Amino acid sequence: MATKASAGVSPATAKTERLLNLVIALLHTRQPLSKAKLRQAVPDYAAGSVEAFERMFERDKDELRALGIPLRTEPIDAFFDDEPGYRIDQREYALPEIDFAPDELAVLGLAARSWSQASLAGPPRRRCASWTRPGWCATSRRSPGSSRCCTPPTRPSSRSGMRS
Repeated sequence: MATKASAGVSPATAKTERLLNLVIALLHTRQPLSKAKLRQAVPDYAAGSVEAFERMFERDKDELRALGIPLRTEPIDAFFDDEPGYRIDQREYALPEIDFAPDELAVLGLAARSWSQASLAGPPRRRCASWTRPGWCATSRRSPGSSRCCTPPTRPSSRSGMRS
């Protein structure tokens, strides 16, 4: 089995993905999950030894709690208290309802409208300083062998072959 590090994934990305997978597994269960079930549910946990899994899981629990995620430790079976289970209560994890004032809603509406209009306008334009008179350039591509990012505008000649 190829590890994420050998697959070109940075350690920070692998850790973030592992934490996210752990949160998803713990959020979408009604009953607390044992360490064995978590090891099966989170792909990165199954890759190493049992000792490596234990250390990684303890670090991940501490990190989730430091991030403010309400990770609960509960008994799996009410009659036997031998192995703890873990879960995240969805009600504790959910964000509170956001209530905006009418003027705040108006500002959000304007921002959303301007964002959608900007995205419909096409690719961004950048200032082109390569011309004798700088102008706006619709593309950042340069023609082969040219130092200009685009072609300067052409000026119509005042005399287009007509004689007065």
